[in-house]
Amino acid sequence: MTSKTISLFPFELFVEVKKMTATVENLLVSFEQLTETEKHDLAIEVVRRTDIFGSPDLSDDEITLAAEDLFLALDHEEAQMEAQTK
Repeated sequence: MTSKTISLFPFELFVEVKKMTATVENLLVSFEQLTETEKHDLAIEVVRRTDIFGSPDLSDDEITLAAEDLFLALDHEEAQMEAQTK
């Protein structure tokens, strides 16, 4: 297991990176083939279903806003990585 710092403006997260299972890798490959709208919809649904914030008291609107923020941050990070490789 390795450590990685992820910047999600305005937050910086320190996470432990584990090897993904083949199932998770396949899901990510499929995710990359989705349109931006489909990726957004999926991100919202995954956040809604996983309770990653540790509070079942979040409203659907709060979860939607959090998923949108996360999606935009990940999209921004991806764009930066693509710009660095050009």
